[in-house]
Amino acid sequence: MKRHRLWIYTLGLLVVVAGLGRPAGQGTVAGERPLRATFKGHADLVRSVVFSPDGKTLFSGGWDMTARIWDVDAGKEKATLQGHTGPIHSVAVSADGKTVATGSIDKSVKVWEVVSGKERLTLKGHAEPVYSVAFSPDGGTLASGSYDGTVKLWEVATGKERATLQGHEGAVYSVAFAPDGKTVASGSFDTTVRLWDTKTGKGYATLRGHSGFVWSLAFAPNGESLASGSGIFREKRGGKPGEGYGHGDVKVWDLATRKEHFSKDFPAGVVLCVAFAADSKGLAVCGPDAMVRVWDSATGNALATLKGHTGQVCGVAFDSSGKRLASGGQDATIRLWDTPPIKRADR
Repeated sequence: MKRHRLWIYTLGLLVVVAGLGRPAGQGTVAGERPLRATFKGHADLVRSVVFSPDGKTLFSGGWDMTARIWDVDAGKEKATLQGHTGPIHSVAVSADGKTVATGSIDKSVKVWEVVSGKERLTLKGHAEPVYSVAFSPDGGTLASGSYDGTVKLWEVATGKERATLQGHEGAVYSVAFAPDGKTVASGSFDTTVRLWDTKTGKGYATLRGHSGFVWSLAFAPNGESLASGSGIFREKRGGKPGEGYGHGDVKVWDLATRKEHFSKDFPAGVVLCVAFAADSKGLAVCGPDAMVRVWDSATGNALATLKGHTGQVCGVAFDSSGKRLASGGQDATIRLWDTPPIKRADR
C-alpha cells in the first residue's frame, strides 16, 4: 500500500461517517434492552473497550490518545493512562486483570499496571501504526497487528519480541487469540483471515470469502467458532478522503472444518466490531449506523438492536457473565447495556 493512504485508513472512518448524518431517534423500542449507564470522559472517539475478567472494571482506548479505567458499578473513572503520542486503536487486558495493553497510531504498544496506572513497558518494532493488541490466555504473550502488514508476538514479562508473523498483503487491522492459546488469528485489508501457530509462528490456514477489508475478529469462548467482520472502503482518486462505505458482512467460521458456518450481510456497511457473549451463543456486531446489534451466533438471527450512541460504534465487549455489554463510539461515550437472553439448544 502507498504511504499516502495512511491518512485515509486511520481517519477515514470519522470523515466518512460524519457525512452519513445522525441516526433518527434514540432509546429503546420493542425488542431492545435498556441502557444501563453512559460513561463520559474521553474527548474524542472511543475505539476499543474491554472488561476485566471479573467484570468490575472496564478499560477503554480512544482517539484522544488516552486509555481509561472505569469502575463499572459506580460508573466512575478510576484512572487515565497517558503516554501515547497518537490515537489509541486497541486495548486488551490480561487474564488476571493486572495488566492492560494499548496499541496506537504512534506505532507503539504500551503495557500498563492496572493498580498503579503506571506504564511498565513500551514495545517498539512495528514500522507503521498498531491497530490491534491481544493477550494470550495465560497472559505471557501479547500479539499486535499493524498497518505494516505484520503480526508481532511479544514476551510480556520482558518486552522481548518473540516472532514476526508475515504473510498478509495488506494492513492487519485485528488480532485475537484462541481460548486455548495455541492459535492467533489476524484479519487484514487483503480480505483474508489467517490462523497462526503461536508456538512456531507459522501460518497454517487462510480463510477466504470476504470481499472487503477485514476490520474485526473474535473467537467464541468455547473455541469452536471465529467471527470476522468486513467492509469495503471506497476512496476518491488521488488518495483523497473516502466517499463512502460499500458492502459489509459478518462470517462465523467453524474452526474444526475452517468453513463458513454462516455469512450474513451487514445493513450498515463496514463491520467495525464483533464480540461473542461468554456462553458463545450471542454475537454483538456494530458499525457506522450508531447501533449495536445482538445476533444468535448459530444462525445470525437478530435478538436485539441497541440504540443510544449518536455516531458510529467502534468497539464492543461482553462481560464474563454475559449479562452486560459495553460499547464505545464516535460520540466519545461508552454505553453499558443489559444483554438479551439467548434461549436455544446448543449446536
